[in-house]
Amino acid sequence: MSSPFTNEAAVEVPLARAPLVKVLVQLRFPTIAKIDSIDAIAAFQEQMGASYPILRQEQHVPLLPVGVVPPPAQVFGTVWRMTSADGTWMVVLARDFVAMETSAYSSRADFLQRWGEVLGALSPAGLAPAVFDRLGIRYIDRLAEEELVNDLAQLVRPEMLGITNVDMPTGSSMLVNVTQTQFRIDGLQLNASWGILPAKTIILQGVDPVETRSWILDVDVFKEEQGTFDAASVVALTSEAAKRAHEFFRWTVTEEFLRRHGGDV
Repeated sequence: MSSPFTNEAAVEVPLARAPLVKVLVQLRFPTIAKIDSIDAIAAFQEQMGASYPILRQEQHVPLLPVGVVPPPAQVFGTVWRMTSADGTWMVVLARDFVAMETSAYSSRADFLQRWGEVLGALSPAGLAPAVFDRLGIRYIDRLAEEELVNDLAQLVRPEMLGITNVDMPTGSSMLVNVTQTQFRIDGLQLNASWGILPAKTIILQGVDPVETRSWILDVDVFKEEQGTFDAASVVALTSEAAKRAHEFFRWTVTEEFLRRHGGDV
């Protein structure tokens, strides 16, 4: 791909050892006060069936930039978290948003189908918003093996390496170098962060830090524009955003990257 924004068809290559650590999607909408009600969440849980049997009431912690931790004394409101039995899928519902996240992403089609089920459960439970304000999907990839971090020049395009591509003296290593940038493409915005992080750096609440330095690619595609809520339309918009995120990922990585993660190229 000559550019991540040329609308070239990005061939999807399934990766047996995908470096994805988390995929999240969130729909924000004007406040629906009754979502705080146990009766309302019970109706929603009933619609979701047995897919998310574990329900917990917790405090909301917002998504923050890489490495930023919220103040411990700050309270952000109550949310309902519904989790799959194995803990790899989670649905979060609050007064002003619904979200889904997973650490077991297998394909875009599977993810969108599950997201459609979540959105489709809102109306029968009496919790569907009239409009929504923001839709976003976020993919977080991480290379944590020292061998992979050392071989970045073979795995990532030169445009993404910057000073990371500088030769280091024997016994030396780059500890941290993160680039953040934002694009607007066809009504969508794409925020991307990538680079080397030191050991034990928090990427996102709920994602365990690693004991070694790592390289991350964090791509967040979103639309901040009020729209009429319709589950099928929101899924279609999510699909469009996911394709943009995938195009950026495929442009970023090399065929060697795909091969080392089990891709057939």
